Amino acid sequence: MVVFTDGDVRASAGYVSTVVASLADPAVGLVTCLYADRQPRTLSEAVASLGRCIDFIPGLLMARALDGGLRFALGLTLATRKATLAEAGGLYLDRIGSDYNLGKRVAMAGYRVELASEVLDWATTGETPLDLCRREIRWSRSIRYNRGAQYYAMAFCHGTVYCLLLLLLSGGAGWSIWFSAVTFAVRYLQALICIRATDCARLLPWLWAIPLRDILSLVVWLIGGVGRRVHWRGRVLVIQGDGLISEEAGVSTRPRVAAEAAAAGPAIGDLMRNAFSSPQTTEWIAAKAPVRDRRPSAGARSTPPDSPAAPH
Repeated sequence: MVVFTDGDVRASAGYVSTVVASLADPAVGLVTCLYADRQPRTLSEAVASLGRCIDFIPGLLMARALDGGLRFALGLTLATRKATLAEAGGLYLDRIGSDYNLGKRVAMAGYRVELASEVLDWATTGETPLDLCRREIRWSRSIRYNRGAQYYAMAFCHGTVYCLLLLLLSGGAGWSIWFSAVTFAVRYLQALICIRATDCARLLPWLWAIPLRDILSLVVWLIGGVGRRVHWRGRVLVIQGDGLISEEAGVSTRPRVAAEAAAAGPAIGDLMRNAFSSPQTTEWIAAKAPVRDRRPSAGARSTPPDSPAAPH
């Protein structure tokens, strides 16, 4: 088996065994995990965590219900078998949302994509408001390229912001106040249910920021609906064709990666270092987990050797 994970998450000591347990079922081809920041300390971190906790996770569960199962995966955890990975076509590291795309290909190969029972604690320490916006725009464009026209159906997911516009346009008419009050009441009830279900109690003091979160979500969705450039670890990437990426020449905004990693504290990589650091394991992964290079069409630049792996 192979487990891929991000380095900016915290997990329980039994994380690895919990994740791989589902792979005992041969019908399960890939296991992934939900995540949220349970320890926000700044407004930027709280807005990011609210987005994961009260928007992204409910949206993912709704997509699973509508699609009859997960048809994508999340990069914070990707656990699969070497044979399943090969059958799904290997790793496409030159695609926008390569983690999302891997889950899609595993599902198309006839396997189930399962959610592990653990919700990871995702550390956003040190992230600036600009970092937050760039990351969420990158995610939005990843969804657009992987879900196609379905992306634009998310226009119906911004009721609270529409209510603010309604109040302005109606001049504060009584019926619009009642309609908006009901909409906000439902929104806050939904948020409380999500916070409790994901054990994110430290988000409760930040409930006042939900209108800010909702405004940002609408703005990000609008920006994500157009454009072909995303920021990833200090690089500007250009999306080509149906999702191939290449680095934009001469453009760099490299962040303080080392400082941010140090500030994030103990990460999940520490739990897996012993299991995946040996030369034998490295050689096995290189041999058994093929990396597919999906080259752009003639005339388009290919991904340079030092381009980032798996932006999501």
